Amino acid sequence: MDELVDRIRHAADQTGEAHFLELLRWHRVVAGLGEPDWGARGAYRIATAHVGVIALEMIVVPHRVV
Repeated sequence: MDELVDRIRHAADQTGEAHFLELLRWHRVVAGLGEPDWGARGAYRIATAHVGVIALEMIVVPHRVV
């Protein structure tokens, strides 16, 4: 999972923080995940990990509808 989070973090660095956070929020909505408490410790890592888990599930179970 850390490798996936590192890849997501790298993508965030490439696109810029504001754009990445907007994409992250969009993906969380599509995946049915709520808005994280961005002021909480580790919120960014938790938010990206949730999206990473959804992405892995879609790879393993490609017929899953989100």
